[in-house]
Amino acid sequence: MSGISLPLDILLNNQTIRLFAGFILLLSALIGFIYRYSYKTAAFISCITAVILIGDAFSFLPKQGRSAIPPDECITIFSHNVLARGYPVNDEIEKIIDEHSPELVFFQEIDSGRWEEIYPVMKERGYSAYPMIEEAVRAAVGSAVFSKLPVRGAQKYIIPGPKWLPDWPAQYCQVKIGNTWVQCVNLHLVPPHAPRQGMTPEGIHWKIAFEQLRSILSMVRNDDLPAILIGDFNMTPNRQLKNLMKGNFTGAWEEAGRGFGFSWHTGSPMFHIDDLYHSNEITVHKAELIRAKYSDHLGVVYKIRVN
Repeated sequence: MSGISLPLDILLNNQTIRLFAGFILLLSALIGFIYRYSYKTAAFISCITAVILIGDAFSFLPKQGRSAIPPDECITIFSHNVLARGYPVNDEIEKIIDEHSPELVFFQEIDSGRWEEIYPVMKERGYSAYPMIEEAVRAAVGSAVFSKLPVRGAQKYIIPGPKWLPDWPAQYCQVKIGNTWVQCVNLHLVPPHAPRQGMTPEGIHWKIAFEQLRSILSMVRNDDLPAILIGDFNMTPNRQLKNLMKGNFTGAWEEAGRGFGFSWHTGSPMFHIDDLYHSNEITVHKAELIRAKYSDHLGVVYKIRVN
């Protein structure tokens, strides 16, 4: 792999880095115009590049924003990477669940310790539980679905993973929303930070993540039912992701959120990596970030309707 391919790949696949690179180039161009007469050409090129990068980052902002509809026409979904081995969750989970009353809850990154904290809270509130629990060493691939709606076919779906963690499973189930069964995939795609700098024996993590996503899309497209892909995608909006989803799936944040939707991390939320993608039979009317101290991610609440 050439020395330039990794930073170029990161630039093309990371909305936040494109945005900040654009602002840095714009600032350097301004300095060049003001203080360095001999650098005017370079400053002009920097300015044009900055406008392109910033414009591309802003092109992924929501197109519609929220729309008000009667509550009985939609259901509420809560999704959160709850950070295995993080702070105790009970009080905060109770507050979030009681405030938003979601019919469906999708959690990612659950180990057995975190499960022991979360399960009693959800059971007390009448949720059926569908866990996929892992021990601490594999906690990033653990997840759980909680539902107040009918669920069938809950199972683990193995998607291709890198050699350093061969099995990188997602959760698959079908949920009855109104009179319609909807395919739901609770996922956590391969992260860029392990191993360091996103490098693996197979190459850059985005290439692996896209292969995992293609595998999931192939699975849900084999069924005629509507579908939802939800969880931690570990990638920000980019052209490759949009092209992969084009024609079949729409991003909930782009459809009904506000702003960039930076969901990672809570101390400085600068990356939009947690989202919901849905098939054409579904409309999202609200997407809202929820802050919680127990995780380095922000949770997301969605209001959706099956058309």
